[in-house]
Parts: sequence; structure tokens; C-alpha cells
Amino acid sequence: MTTGVPDRLREALSDRYRLERELGQGGMATVYLAEDLKHKRHVALKVLKPELAAVLGAERFVQEITTTAALQHPHILPLFDSGTADGFLFYVMPFIDGETLRSKLDRETQLGIEEAVKITTEVGEALHYAHEHGVIHRDIKPENILLQGGRPMVADFGIALAVSAAAGGRMTETGLSLGTPHYMSPEQATAEREITGRSDIYSLGCVLYEMLTGNPPHTGASAQQIIMKIVTEEAAPVTKLRKAVPEYVAEAVAQAVEKLPADRFESAKAFADALAGQGTAAGPRRTRTQSSVAGAHSRSITLSALSAFAVLSVLLALSVLAAWGWLRSDPPSAGPVRLTVELPDSLEVRGGQLAFLPSMAFSRDGSLLAFVGDPGRTAGGVALPQRLFVRRLADPEVRELAGTLGASGPAFSPDGEWIAFVGADRTLRRVPAAGGTAQVLIDSVTSLSWGDDGGLYFTRPSGVWVLGTDGAVPELLVAVDSSAGVFALSFLDVLPGSRTALARVRDVSGTLYTAIADLGAGRLRAERLPGLSARFVPPGWLLFESDQSILSAIRFSPRTGRTEGSAVRLAEPVERLQNGGVDFAVAANGTLAVRWSRGTRLGPTRLVQIDPRGGSRILRDDGRRYDQPRLSPDGRQLLVRVDAAAFNTGDLWVIELASGAMTRLTTGNNSYRASWSRDGSRVFYMTGNASTSRVMTKPWDGSGADSVVLDRTGIAEFAEGPVGGWSLLRTYEQRDILLVPTDSIAAAETRAFVTGPSNETDATLSPSGRLVAYQSDETGRGEVYLRSVPGPGSRIPVSTAGGLHPNWSRDGRILYFRNGTMLMAATIGQIPALAVVRRDSLLSADFLEDGLNVTALPDQRGFIAAVGAERRALVPFRLDVITNWQSLFEPSRGRR
Repeated sequence: MTTGVPDRLREALSDRYRLERELGQGGMATVYLAEDLKHKRHVALKVLKPELAAVLGAERFVQEITTTAALQHPHILPLFDSGTADGFLFYVMPFIDGETLRSKLDRETQLGIEEAVKITTEVGEALHYAHEHGVIHRDIKPENILLQGGRPMVADFGIALAVSAAAGGRMTETGLSLGTPHYMSPEQATAEREITGRSDIYSLGCVLYEMLTGNPPHTGASAQQIIMKIVTEEAAPVTKLRKAVPEYVAEAVAQAVEKLPADRFESAKAFADALAGQGTAAGPRRTRTQSSVAGAHSRSITLSALSAFAVLSVLLALSVLAAWGWLRSDPPSAGPVRLTVELPDSLEVRGGQLAFLPSMAFSRDGSLLAFVGDPGRTAGGVALPQRLFVRRLADPEVRELAGTLGASGPAFSPDGEWIAFVGADRTLRRVPAAGGTAQVLIDSVTSLSWGDDGGLYFTRPSGVWVLGTDGAVPELLVAVDSSAGVFALSFLDVLPGSRTALARVRDVSGTLYTAIADLGAGRLRAERLPGLSARFVPPGWLLFESDQSILSAIRFSPRTGRTEGSAVRLAEPVERLQNGGVDFAVAANGTLAVRWSRGTRLGPTRLVQIDPRGGSRILRDDGRRYDQPRLSPDGRQLLVRVDAAAFNTGDLWVIELASGAMTRLTTGNNSYRASWSRDGSRVFYMTGNASTSRVMTKPWDGSGADSVVLDRTGIAEFAEGPVGGWSLLRTYEQRDILLVPTDSIAAAETRAFVTGPSNETDATLSPSGRLVAYQSDETGRGEVYLRSVPGPGSRIPVSTAGGLHPNWSRDGRILYFRNGTMLMAATIGQIPALAVVRRDSLLSADFLEDGLNVTALPDQRGFIAAVGAERRALVPFRLDVITNWQSLFEPSRGRR
């Protein structure tokens, strides 16, 4: 059986090889498992890409590759055969039933020091042998090091040289590149004409660096960025990233990856000897301080040595390398580089179940992005809950992490092996970044941050806590102190050293601001910092929202707690988080991801009257956006929000159904969650946001002024109850449902009704005022529940496969709710006990997902709904990565 083998290729080689299946593809060739018919053995047969073969001279390629056939070494994979067949250029090597070093690193991230040194030493021996025979590999990387029983074998020896020589300097015609950016030597990156064995030493040093630390010396969001770092930046000392590495090993690695070839080891054998603690470096041993000074000197030499031709070569190399990256990028420039992330068409980055937490996070080196994603799939017509996905910057594959339904606010562990997140039930959980079983660690969490000491720091209503690496009982570090004016802490970012953190504070007056939490002293500092979603970037920047949808950066000293200079705008408009802040992620190296806002460009809707059989007639279709229709108790007037461009904007209008006349009720574009008073004489509505929320009321006919019912921060919804009974409130951050006496709403204390770690929304009182229907995400998706007022009492599930936006019939016997695009009806019985008697599917319509968009007509005559042909924003989804934004600032001149 031949799997994935082109018929033409199979036939062209059928006299010598029987091709069985494709094993994989690389930048230059496709690899097949084949049977050598003459020698009765399995081999790996590699066929050059057609676009590459098209510009190579077959005769010259075969001539060049045969020079490598004479290499015979225990750690070099030999060349069995090469040639051309029906236009295909191929070469044949032994089939090794093992794994590549890349596969091992992907699985283990870092290797033991002894094992890493042993692999490097043996590969170095192979390189030394080849160099003595005049052959330079030119493409040393983990993918080309095969492991069989722990013994490394270097593959593709001389292939890069053969391709380059056969191309006769025409590699730019192929659209491909020789060498992998992370392991390219600076002389390869700058297209130097003469490449020596010291280039292989540099690449091998990079491979060892990755085996010890988990990453190559230089990483970036694109091939362009990596190349520029290779040419211009020094690699961080290995011991800075892994303290257990012996000093002589660290010094050997540092010398192997020097910028100038002359500063590296004179041979691969000298490199191997240095790793064994034998021999000496090219100069005296250097301390870490000396190394950094020498590195700065070396960098200045390297940059000054770049001729105009070399600089041009770098730019040409960058333009070629951009083709194989995972991002579409603008041309390289000295300023910020903005790159649009490509994701599968059905997948979007979305805010999680806790919409006030960020939707994404970077690993500390910026190589891996985790995000809360909407998979765009449904089950039985119900949208599946959002979950976590990960994407490595150098790999276009997007992986879904199991066990993360309803996740919010992801954060990476310092080593990048774990991702912590807040579950839909507000439990603190973690899942392996490589995939695996998610673990529940602690409950009642509102935000989290992973410190560089390995501790998981999180907030609860009571303050800032830490769960140590031993997983023992969590410790309270900073307690909420109402006597000091603090009402709540949330949105945490632990700074390097794990002694301080940025935290969002709500004071007793309801004002939100960012403060520095001194975790060691157990208190908040007095300084107030800009923004509500502030993040620190080493060595001294603060990223924050400078306006509702603008992300900015400013210099910041965590020691003094003060900002310095002027802020610089980085991106706008960025998607906003509920309760303030914007949605972004930033790595310790400054790699930044932003989710662009689409909320200001939502499409128009129609007001439609739908009869019980599904027939409809249009009430309003004039290009405006209608949202949240609510019918008056007598069924004559319709309250509706008009021109609602975002979640909490728009003005309220009243439509007389008999005549169609419209009257504006509010002005100011900031009215939402409106409802009727129980006698139909007044309208209640919300204004403001989490820090300035107010419950307002006004006569429905505009005959009186607006008045304040309740001026209390943190209230998101209100529903009036009967006289002598209870009214409903819903909080912003905790999303709990509270009761308050209707007769003394402003003065009375609230009473907890539905509380806990899950989100409760859309609470609605029955006409009698004795029942409350509400939506909760405790199962990981929205479901509708029912409870008696004022409680206690059992909670009755109304929906069984997803439910949103409950709405009572006029007689209180039927509860309507949405399931995807289906309108459902649940018949409620109260004798002998509260229960759902039956559930019926009524009709399907394109109800919008971002509002309360259906209201029932009296006597089961049908419904009025806000319906839109465009369920989403008109602006396509876009997620961008921004690098080199620090270039917008003047040099710091030694500031601390």
C-alpha cells in the first residue's frame, strides 16, 4: 500500500524502490519511507521540492551531493544513493526507527545537563570529522539530529551545500531559504559569501542552548525579528536561565554563539573539549559582568563591520524568510512591527466566561500564545462553550486544550509548561501547555497571575492570595481593608521577584484604579497608576489603556512606583473588557498581542412581530439598530434601545404599537437594561459603568424628569418587584443576584439571593413577583434556572441543552428563553410543587446574541423581536502581534 505518494514518483522509481508512505516534509524536501528492492531494506528517500528542483541543474546537484557520500562516521547518517528520475531530484539515507531531537525537545522542553552535553559532544565529533574532509553542514538544527537508542546521528550532511552550489547563486529564484532562522549563524543571516566550519559551531551552540534552557538563544514573532536579533543582539547567559549549568559549560556555549566567527572555537573538537572541562577558551575566562561588557563591545564591532552590501543582504534574507513564517507582516522597519495572526476561519479569540479578564496570554519568551477561543461549532443548534487554544509562533497549528470549557484569564507558568486559568465556576485550574488533564486547584477565584517564584497568585473578594509550589493551603498576602477605603481587589499582575503586584482596586466609593500591592508587607501602596488593565514589561514599562479603547505604554519604575515621561499610543481601537481595561497580552520580552475592537460597528436590526406559527411582519426596518425590546404591561407600548453601537450604549425610545409613533425617552447614548415598572407608568434603566452605575427612572411618556432610584457602584441590572415585596439587583464583577425591599430600595441593605463562583445574569421577576428566572453559566454554558422569592428553596433547571435570556408570559405560566436560534417555551407549574411541566420548541429566528431581543405579546398572541441579518460586527475579526514598540521611546540613558 502506498499512502500519500504521487503516482508519477512511484512509477519513476519503481525499478529501484518501492515507496510505501510519506514520512514528513521539510523546507527543501519531502521524505518517504521506501523499500530498497536490491538490498531488501527500508530507507528514507528524500525528494527535493519541485519548485527547488526547477531551478537546479540536476547534473550539478548529483555531482555535488556525491562528495558527501564518502563521509563515514558513527554519528553521521550516510548517503546511500542519489540521482534524478523523470525530473525528480532525490537522495537516499538509512531509515532510522527513532525520533529527532526536535521531537524530544517538543516533548521534554529541556534535557538533563549531562545528556545535553553528551549529545552536543558527539555531534561535535561528527562536525569535526566532516570539516576535516572539507564538508560543512550549513543546516545544523534539532530536526537534523536523529536519536537512536540515545545515540545522535546527523542527517542531511552537505545537502544544503549541494543545493546552494547547484543553484549557482540563484537561491532567490526558489522562494526558499537554506538554514533555519533560530540556528543560523550571523554570517549566514547576512549572506556572507564564505561560510566556514565555525558557522556549524554557532548552530550547534544554539542547539545546546535550547537543550539547556528550553529555547534557542534568539526567539521572535517572525523570521524577520529572529534574524535581526541574531545580527544585533547578544544571547542571554545560559546560567541566567538555568542556574544549575556548570560555569565551564556556560562559557563554552557563550563562546560558540559569539557574533564574529573569529571569536568562536577554532574547531568543533575544541568546542567538545571545552564542554568536557578540557582545554581553554580563546581568551581568559570571563565573569558574567565581563561577558556582558564584552558582548556590548562585540555587538558594536559586528554592527560597524556590516557593509552596505551586508545590510542589504539582511533585508533580502528577511524578505525570503517571511514566506515561511506563521504571520503576515508589514515590511521590516526601524519602528514597531505589526503582524496579523492567521487563525482557522471558524476560530475567533473571545472574552471568556468572566468577561472582565483578558482572553489571552503569552509564555514568558513570547513563543507560545494561549487564548480563549470560540470554535464556531454547535451541538444540537446550541453554541459550544469557549475553551483554551494554544499556538506556537513558529508553527501554524492551533491546538485545543481539553478540559478548559468556559475558561477565562489564562496565565503561563514561568517555565511555560503549564497554563493556569479561571474556570466557569470560578475555580483556579491548570492544564499542561502541551495538552493533558486539567486540574482543579482552588475555588472562589476572581483573577490570577503566575509569579516567577512558581507561586500562583490570585484574588478573592477577601484580597490577594498565593498558592505555593507545594500546593499546600493558600496564604492570604494582602487583605481587603474597608476601613482603609478598599472594597475589592482584582485583575492581578505579579511583577518580577514576586514581591509586588499590580492590582485593580475598587474603593468604597466605587472608584476603580490600579495600585501596587506590596505582597511582603501585606498592604497597598499609596501610588495610583494609570489604567485598569495595567501590565508591567521588563525592564521598565507599563502598558495600560489611556482611553476606553486605546492601549498605551509609559516608562515605569516598580521600585518607586512612579511613571516617567509621556505615554505613547501603541494600538487603537482595542477590544474593551467589561468593567474597564482593554484586551491584550504581553510577554516578558515585550512581544504584544492585541484584540482589535469591533463593537462600534455593529450592524442594523429590524423590529419584527412574530405570530405563534412563525409568520412575521416587519414593524421597523430603517437602517438603525434596535435592541432590547420590552412590552408595557398593557401591551400597547414597546420600549426599545435604538442605535446601540456597543453593549452599554444607545438611547431609549417608546413606540406606540397601534400607530407606530416613536418618542425619544433618553438622550446621552448611555442607557441600557431598561424595564417597565409593574404598573406601567414608569421606565427603569441603567446608566454608567461598573464604577459609576446608577438605576434611573422616568415616566414613560416623558411627562416628568429623570430621577435616581439607586446610586450604588457595581450594579449592572435592576428589576422592580411588587409593593411590599422584593426587587432584584445584579452585580457587575461577582455577577450575583441580590434582593432589596421594594419599599426602601435606596436605603435598605441588600440580601444575597443567588451567589457563588458562576455568573448569573438576566434575572427577571414573574408577574406575581414570587418567582425569579435567571441565566447561569455554572455548567460551562448558559442555562436558565428558576427559584422562589425570597428563598431559600430549591433551584429548578428550566433549560436542558443551553438557554439564554428568559422572558415571562403575561400570566406568568410560561417562561420563554432562547436556545441558539430557537425560541423555547417552558410551562411552569406550582402545585403541588414548583416544577417545569413541559418544554416546547416554538420557532427559529435569527435572534441577535448580544442583547435581550424578544418580548412576549399578551394572551400568547406571539412575540416582538429584534432580528438582524448580520449577527456579528461588520468588521472582520483581527488579532495582531506587535513587536519593537519600545523603539518609540527615546533611550533611557541609564534611568532606573
